[in-house]
Amino acid sequence: MNAFRETEADRCGHAKKVRTIGIVLASVGGGLLIGGVALLVVGVQTESNDLNNGGDGTVGLPLIAGGAVCTIFGVGGTAAGIPLAIIGSVKAHKYCGGNRDRSYMELSTKGNGLALNF
Repeated sequence: MNAFRETEADRCGHAKKVRTIGIVLASVGGGLLIGGVALLVVGVQTESNDLNNGGDGTVGLPLIAGGAVCTIFGVGGTAAGIPLAIIGSVKAHKYCGGNRDRSYMELSTKGNGLALNF
């Protein structure tokens, strides 16, 4: 026998948390991905200019390393966040009464209108 039973409200709250975590993780991951690619491009360009001007070729290495790390974490965050957001949205729709958050066309005697329910 289970001592703890989840109620619909508990499941709803958990699903909303999963959805929020997924959205935040995907957003932060996307930002890291864009920033990482930008750092990689700038680092490679700086490295190329340094080598062309007779330098030792170590000027752009920190930018390249930082760009690689940001890109890896960005891809991971985006790849993890998107499924979490989808799963959280589906479960929130299931447990939180998802029919409330719909828009529909409403026909009345005065004419047609778009009704939005939040």
